Amino acid sequence: MATITIYLKYSGGDLQYSTDNVTYHDMTETSIVGANPGDTVVWTCADDSIDKINNINVGKTKTSGGNWKDIWSSKPAATDNTKRTYSGVVSTDPESPTNPALNGYDINYKIKNGGNVDKDPTIQVPQP
Repeated sequence: MATITIYLKYSGGDLQYSTDNVTYHDMTETSIVGANPGDTVVWTCADDSIDKINNINVGKTKTSGGNWKDIWSSKPAATDNTKRTYSGVVSTDPESPTNPALNGYDINYKIKNGGNVDKDPTIQVPQP
């Protein structure tokens, strides 16, 4: 069981993410981060471009198909009162490598010196 960290920053007018805190990509509806059964997924603000993560709502079914289900044994929640880091645990139920489970989520965050913004990416279990 590993910890998958998703680093977040606001740059170039959009939310960007990285799993290594080095290479960042725009976060879109088609952005997928992989996790395995039992892994902990952590979302964290990588710099001060984001004041806080307001909320992460999981279980959003997408119309694009796929094996959509609730993959969480512990739904994402803030780890402290600053709300700069959220954490959730993926269910330990085994998933089929040929038909992976997908779970969409909405991440709502507050931009530094700005308003609140929503994004709608995906977690895939097991990792691709």
